[in-house]
Amino acid sequence: MIKHNIFKMLLISAFAFINCQISAQSNLCNKNLLIAFYNTENLFDTIHDQSKLDIEFTPDGNKKWTSERYLTKIQNISKVISSYDSKKLPDIVGLCEIENRKVVNDLINSNNLKKGKYSIIHHESPDIRGIDVALIYKKTNLNLISEKNYPVTLTNDARFKTRDILYAKFYVKGAKDTLHIFVNHWPSRLGGEEKSRNKRAAAAMVVKHLTDSLSKLNFKVKLLIMGDLNDEPLDFSVKEVLKAGRTDTLINSNSLYDLCLKEQLNHEGSYYYWAENKWNMIDNMIVNGNLLYAANGLKINKTQIIIFKPDWVLTADKKGGNIPFKTYGKGYTGGFSDHLSIFTYLCFISKNK
Repeated sequence: MIKHNIFKMLLISAFAFINCQISAQSNLCNKNLLIAFYNTENLFDTIHDQSKLDIEFTPDGNKKWTSERYLTKIQNISKVISSYDSKKLPDIVGLCEIENRKVVNDLINSNNLKKGKYSIIHHESPDIRGIDVALIYKKTNLNLISEKNYPVTLTNDARFKTRDILYAKFYVKGAKDTLHIFVNHWPSRLGGEEKSRNKRAAAAMVVKHLTDSLSKLNFKVKLLIMGDLNDEPLDFSVKEVLKAGRTDTLINSNSLYDLCLKEQLNHEGSYYYWAENKWNMIDNMIVNGNLLYAANGLKINKTQIIIFKPDWVLTADKKGGNIPFKTYGKGYTGGFSDHLSIFTYLCFISKNK
């Protein structure tokens, strides 16, 4: 009993010391690296690609997608990305529902973003509509070490096609630390949540395998998963396959934690599902424990996910509420996207001397 009490006291003291160290380090934690994710809602150019089902997004298609509308879309998306922080442009932005590298290039060369001197990471995915994921980053602040795309397949359906998962490894100059990022756009709920669940689970298994492999190679690895998962933090693919937990629990270095769970529990979201008249938190950022409780280098504040929703990206619905101001409703509206974007900051921590 005496030994047990002594051990308990030592354990409490150890936790107190760690918390004290974290508190001291938080004074050195500035908002150094701005990271965002945005589902751009069909950012297509006006040119028909014979290999894609993109005819509706052409001047002669049913959406009458003209050069003028395309340039308005570029202006709108770039305005959002440039408005997260009045003092700086984001360092890293994950994008989905972009058609090709050309539209991303037009985006980063827009008046709102050209000062960022962004580089692009993009691979063509097998999605039948031709929509891909991409990532833009400031090469002045980050060195790209490696990048790769990973396909998502179904063992019982060889015809299944969806967006690849994009992986990038960066050296963050200011932090003198390395960050691994995964950009996702998981399969939709077409046909119903239950019938399509296995498709998102398949995507989650790809990410889980990759993050587990990186953690085995380096127990200090720092991971950030972002994307439109078409599932919320408490859904099967995130909670059971990725095993992304709550940030207010005891943190394990290489376990995953969903930064957006609080928003779901508070009935907030990045996407308004009109059929059920409710917000869904399907755009997510997930990190591992090494980013939550870092002693040095990169660290994230677990309460710091922000859903970007100024009045100008919203519009009133029939019930008087505010919902995302999207590009198309019953017709062309000239809006931004049917999703709201999300962002966060990573801090640079220096060891106390």
